[in-house]
Formats: sequence, C-alpha cells, structure tokens
Amino acid sequence: MKLTKFQSDFVRRYNQDLKEGKTKTEFTACLCGEDNSVKFDSIYKTDRYGLWFPSVICHCCGLIQANPRLTSSEYVSFYQEDKYRLLYGDKDYMNSYETKFIDPHNRHIFQILDPLMKDRKFNSVLEFGCGGGWKLLPFHNAGYDATGYDFSPNLVSLGKKYGLNLHEGSTEDIKEGPYDVIVINHVVEHFTDFFTEMKNVLGNLKTEGLFYVGVPNIDNFAKDQFQNAHILYFTPRTFKYYMAGLGLRLIEFGDIDGGHMYGVFTLSEEKIEKDSLIHEYKVMKKVIFKGKITSLVGRILLKMRLKETVRKLIK
Repeated sequence: MKLTKFQSDFVRRYNQDLKEGKTKTEFTACLCGEDNSVKFDSIYKTDRYGLWFPSVICHCCGLIQANPRLTSSEYVSFYQEDKYRLLYGDKDYMNSYETKFIDPHNRHIFQILDPLMKDRKFNSVLEFGCGGGWKLLPFHNAGYDATGYDFSPNLVSLGKKYGLNLHEGSTEDIKEGPYDVIVINHVVEHFTDFFTEMKNVLGNLKTEGLFYVGVPNIDNFAKDQFQNAHILYFTPRTFKYYMAGLGLRLIEFGDIDGGHMYGVFTLSEEKIEKDSLIHEYKVMKKVIFKGKITSLVGRILLKMRLKETVRKLIK
C-alpha cells in the first residue's frame, strides 16, 4: 500500500518497538487444538502496511490466522489509544468518521435485521465494537432500543453527540441485557480469545434472540486483506464451522461488497461434524498460491505501467 509520511513513520516506530521488545507478542494454539502441537505453514511475514505480522495456515482445520501475535493487553492498548484508527485512517481520522453517520452503506445491517425484528416483535439491539455507532444510528432513528460498546473513548464520545447510548468497554463490561438482537460486525477477526469473547457476548443474548456476525472473507485472498489488527481470517466454511461450535444455527448468510460476508444466527443445541473441515487446508493452499501469483503479476504490470491497459483489455 502507498502510505502517507505519517503512516510510514508510525510503521517504522511500531516495528522498532517490537524489535526492542517494548511491544509484547505470544504464540497461541489454533482454535481447533488444545495445545501447540498443530503445524502451521507461513503465508506472510508482514501485513499490508509493512508492520511485522506473521500470518499462517493451520494444517488441521485450514484456518488462517496471526501467529505469533500481539498479547491481549497490547491489543487493548492498540484500540484504546486509537493507534488502530491512526494507522488506518491517518492523524485526521476523526474528521472522516463524521461522514460515516450519513453514509448509506452503513444502513445495510439495519436493512437485513429490521424485517426480522419486526416479524418477531423485537425491540432491543446491542452492537459490540460499534465504533461511533454509525451502524446503530438507523436502529435508534427507527425507534429501537439501541446500545453500543467500543474500546475507543474518542469514538464513544462522538456517538453520544448523536444521542446514542454508547459505552466504553470490553465484552466483560456489557450490561443492560439480555438483548433481542446482538450485532458484532468486523469484530470477531480481532478477538484474541475467540471462545471466551464470543461466550461473553452470547451470554447477553435472549434465548430466542438473533445474532448478526460480519467478517472479511479470506476466500477473496489478497495481501491487502492482511492487517495486524486481524487475528483470524475466515472462509465461509471455517466461519460456519466455528459459529456452529458455539451453539449457533445459521438462518441467513450473505455477501457484502464482494469481499465480506455475514451470518444471522439463533441459539441451537445442534451438533457439528468434526471432520467437516478435513479438506480445508488443501483447498486454501490452492487459494493462497493463486492469490500470490495474481498479486505478483499485478505488481509487475503496475511497475511496467500496464495494469490499467490489461484491465481494459480484459473488460
């Protein structure tokens, strides 16, 4: 990616802190294993910004993940101090977030859930990892009882200006429930303790409630999918498998903007097939190889200033 001077300086300082041991990292087991004996294949050593960020694929279940990664406490600092927003949005990131409250793209979750909520006569909705609450605002404006939680104090303060009921905190801090509907959009991939965090959230869902989860789809493999804040990279198959492992039954699945996917779930006691991911590793190795080749060809064409010409010819 092309970086601004501010972003380049951020990356340099960040990598230097890692090298000097000022930023702590850890190696963890895959979601499918009880120990560290599962083998991994390396994919990339850095993320799309050039930050140190080893990404790997599990031999057992084919789940792509960061390993080793920052510790949980380091990630909390990364979000609370808005390093996440500074890197991804540059130093003036707060100005850009104001526009999100009027962006029609931020109504898509409301458009999916509103008819389901009306059909069930649901009223309360919680979004964890809500940022400034721009995706909660349509629910609030429609008269629903909307509540949000986020790590960033700056964004929580921003959302309160729009009359939203937002709180600063982690999954352990959620109160005022249980809720008819819970939304976690582009949050699961950030969890350092997937099962604990998910159970914390689900503990606030009513028995008959709806659970909306949105994540990137790594079947659309490309280097720009990889960023140091993302720990888990799901395909539709690994996404459905690990959601089912939490006791969730899928009632709606869809694609958003070509690179992301979502599922709407209800609580269930159905059992999952342990071997349903038996071929995932081989499938994803092919996807990774194809993605790397495509990326390499793209970079070569870009350097030769032929990329746009080839795109036009393909069209």
